[in-house]
Amino acid sequence: MSGASRKLLFLWGIILLTTLGTALFILTFSHFAGVTTFLFSWTLNFSLMFWISVVELQLKPALTFKYFEEYAFEKEGKIYEKLGVYGFRKLLVLSGWEKLSQKKNLIKKNLTPLLQSERATRVS
Repeated sequence: MSGASRKLLFLWGIILLTTLGTALFILTFSHFAGVTTFLFSWTLNFSLMFWISVVELQLKPALTFKYFEEYAFEKEGKIYEKLGVYGFRKLLVLSGWEKLSQKKNLIKKNLTPLLQSERATRVS
């Protein structure tokens, strides 16, 4: 078996184990908490967020959908200003979230980290 085949098998193994583990966790949790509780809804939400994060990290799909293209009204940013994005950004700065995010996603004088950061914001 070649190195590329082994890597691909490992990648799909991680995805399969994550999928089975997440499904088993959700089924087990639903048995104990019931499917009509807030706790189940909350746990289901975060379990699926974990699952899709792992799958996206492994597959790294191309983000070429029309959804990721800017529209003309977005380029100036006026609609986001009216929605309160700048106020929310100030809240993130005051809470320390932006400082933590900058430590995690360092942007050096290099194009690669900038592209990685841009991708990370699109898939989140």
